[in-house]
Formats: sequence, structure tokens, C-alpha cells
Amino acid sequence: MRSFFIFLFWSGRTKRNLAQCILPIKHGYPNNSLRYLDADSVLKLLEFIHETGKMALRNYAMILLMARLGLRSTEVIAIRLEDINWRGGVLEVRGKGKRRDKMPLPVDVGEAIVAYIRSLRRGSSRYLFVGDRGHRINRSRMPKF
Repeated sequence: MRSFFIFLFWSGRTKRNLAQCILPIKHGYPNNSLRYLDADSVLKLLEFIHETGKMALRNYAMILLMARLGLRSTEVIAIRLEDINWRGGVLEVRGKGKRRDKMPLPVDVGEAIVAYIRSLRRGSSRYLFVGDRGHRINRSRMPKF
């Protein structure tokens, strides 16, 4: 409606800009939507993922990175093999705006990544997390929450 009223005003069909009468749409989450998981729900999710599916080790490591380090899904799938300093226990994270931050790599997260690399990861991609065919995970196919 707002765009239509702006068009009418600028084309000279109305003398007043009626678009200013339309209240802006409030963006954000509805009151009943879930914005985060509590600690018990995260533990249940990790237990469920660890026990099921062909790609369970990969998914477990990815969720553990998000839960323990607070990373976004896009930051997790952007991790490359050279971003992990195993001796120093440090992970380099590629964030928004080409920003790179170094974060400590907790032991349990490192163990989950190693388990995934040793038993499931394949392909020649330099990205840490790859799909079941060894190719980089396609960001556009990830679910939106």
C-alpha cells in the first residue's frame, strides 16, 4: 500500500503523500516463536543427533560448534581445514563483513571434529564440513529458522 500511495503522489494523482498514513510493519519474531534453545533442549538435541543417521558425526560436530561457541550456521559451514590450529587449540572464524576472529577450541568440540574427519569426511574440499558426496555444503539449501 505504501508503495502504491507513493506512486500516486509522485505521479501527481494525489495532492498529499498518503503513504505517511500507513504505519510501518514491525519486523521481528512473533511472541510465540522460539528464539533459542535452553540448555536441556540443546543436550537432548545433541544426544538425538549423536545416535541417529548416516551423517550423525558431522551434524553433531556442527551443532556442538553452534552450541558451545555461539557460532551462526553460516560461520560453521565457512570453516576451512586450515582454520583450525590443533596445537594451539584455536579456531579462526570467518564472520560477517569478512571479519576473522580467533576463538578457543574446547576439547569436546575438537574431539567431535576429529571423529567426523577420521570416520566420515571425504572429498578434496578445503571446507571442514562437506555433504555426503564430499562437496561443500550449499548454504542456500539450509533450512531457515
